[in-house]
Amino acid sequence: MNRVVILPGSASIILDFLASSVSIPDILKNYPDLEGTDILACIAYMCAASTQALHRNRGG
Repeated sequence: MNRVVILPGSASIILDFLASSVSIPDILKNYPDLEGTDILACIAYMCAASTQALHRNRGG
């Protein structure tokens, strides 16, 4: 199976859907090339990015 590459901007779009109460099954239905693990990877990526930004802003 071909894997989908989630770019940072795409991760933001997925998180916007989730924040707008779009369910994971609905996202997967509308984006059939994605898998549930792709959505979890988006969440993990954005969590890591925000943690890095927090540390940068604190000078650490």
